[in-house]
Amino acid sequence: MHVSFSRNGLRLVQAFLFGGLTVAAFCVVADSLYYGSLKLTAGSVHMDTLHKLLDFILHPSQWTQLAYEGTLSWTPLNNLLYNLKTENLAQHGIHPRYVHLLVNLPMLFGPLAFVFAAKFISMIKGAKNDAQAPIIYVLLGIVGISMAGLSLMPHQEARFLAPMLVPLVLLVAWHQRRLPVAFWLLWVVFNIATLYIFGVLHQGGIVPAMAYLQGQVTKVGNCHLLDSSHLTCQLGLSTRTHAMQVQLVDCLGNETCAAETLRQRSGVKLRTDRQFYEIDFAQSTISDAYERTLLIAPNIEPPPQVDGHRYLLLGNYVPHVDFENISIRLVKEGRWKMKLVTPPPSLNVYLLISEE
Repeated sequence: MHVSFSRNGLRLVQAFLFGGLTVAAFCVVADSLYYGSLKLTAGSVHMDTLHKLLDFILHPSQWTQLAYEGTLSWTPLNNLLYNLKTENLAQHGIHPRYVHLLVNLPMLFGPLAFVFAAKFISMIKGAKNDAQAPIIYVLLGIVGISMAGLSLMPHQEARFLAPMLVPLVLLVAWHQRRLPVAFWLLWVVFNIATLYIFGVLHQGGIVPAMAYLQGQVTKVGNCHLLDSSHLTCQLGLSTRTHAMQVQLVDCLGNETCAAETLRQRSGVKLRTDRQFYEIDFAQSTISDAYERTLLIAPNIEPPPQVDGHRYLLLGNYVPHVDFENISIRLVKEGRWKMKLVTPPPSLNVYLLISEE
């Protein structure tokens, strides 16, 4: 048995090395060609499209004419080096390294993850006496190595674990022709619940907010100068008759970035005598230029305070549960229930106005 297990272990290592090196080599060559650091030619034909590359592969008689120039882009190494630097991942969001195991795995696979955890030890022991032990070890290796490797990265999103679905299903159903009814009931309830949470609640305000912003930009016309510092425009179906530039600043939930960006903007004066269909633009620091600054943020946190400015709420889109911004501080202060229930979680669109 010991000899047999050693041979299986050697085959397992060989399978992982072969598969990993093959995928890595493909990624290296594909990225090098795509980003232009490597150029392949066959005779006078420069293989700069997928069609030409496939045509070359399907005609072995041309292989002797293969020539290359440039350098390789080492994709796996570059990916590892980028993801190990916290300052790089801070641009996307930093998470504790236990999030994949304790949050994302149960959230993504529900009952399947718990059944796998309960059967994990028995799977390893049972594989020793199984004729198909190499397959079991490969599946366990995929799950274990993937979980360990992805957990090393401080930026962790649930979608990173999606490829683990197939090995998890195979391991849970191994030598089990039928799963209990309770599992299928839990599976249906779990999927209905997550469908509502991620299909409706989670960031559900983004689409209507984007539609509102599109209307703000594309349906502005009939602009005229009110005085030396204000420009008013009508909102309607008319085509925009003046040049308009839209600048988007994504602060990725960083309140300091948002506050610094807003301090550099001119807030519009609140005109109580204007009609409801008119909007104001503030005089910009650039000559003959005007601006109107909108802030989009979830209501779970108040907008940053900017001296000399206030906010006018233009749009409120419910529901919008931004799980990324449910901070630990809110939970510790006991304010998370109030923030999630009263008022309802939403995505707000604010207009930056001046206190003048």
